[in-house]
Amino acid sequence: MHRIERVLRHLELSSSLEHCHSAQQQVPQLTAATTGSLFTTEKHTTTMADPIRVCVTGAAGQIAYSLVPHVAGGNMFGPDQPIILSLLDIAPCMGAVRGVEMELQDCAYPLLQGVIATSDPNEAFNNVDFAILVGAFPRREGMERKDLLAKNAAIFEEQGKAINAVASRNVKVLWWATLPTPTATSASTLPRTSPQRTSPP
Repeated sequence: MHRIERVLRHLELSSSLEHCHSAQQQVPQLTAATTGSLFTTEKHTTTMADPIRVCVTGAAGQIAYSLVPHVAGGNMFGPDQPIILSLLDIAPCMGAVRGVEMELQDCAYPLLQGVIATSDPNEAFNNVDFAILVGAFPRREGMERKDLLAKNAAIFEEQGKAINAVASRNVKVLWWATLPTPTATSASTLPRTSPQRTSPP
């Protein structure tokens, strides 16, 4: 009788050990399956376009101040197009241009990959794909029309030479027409001074 009881106990113990061993083998499988379904996330990669370079002149002025957020925010070139923005103005206005630069950085536009603030046209137009020419000299009290024409012709001649020298071969130039400035003269001056990059309007 005692021998039969010992055999039964041995069988029960062996069965328990086999059950525990089987459970231990299943635990890693269950954990792996659970980890894969709950914690493993698929990687979705989005290919970003190469950034384009955009120059805005007259960057210290009110028109440019209203324009650059639309350029940096994707309203002008699309929501998936990264931008490197150049801000150009004359040296006495660089304090205001630095302020615009800091505001753009504070806004942390996702598409804005860089800001260049400068009074040097060659630096501003270097490899740009789009040039938005907003800056021009306004008519002051006592100025005659010929004085205004001469002043703005000199500005656009300098910018045209810089675009011709350093801009992208496929640069697109946009003139921002404002009433107080001689737009037609400015628009005709630029193609004459940058024949390799622009064509007459």
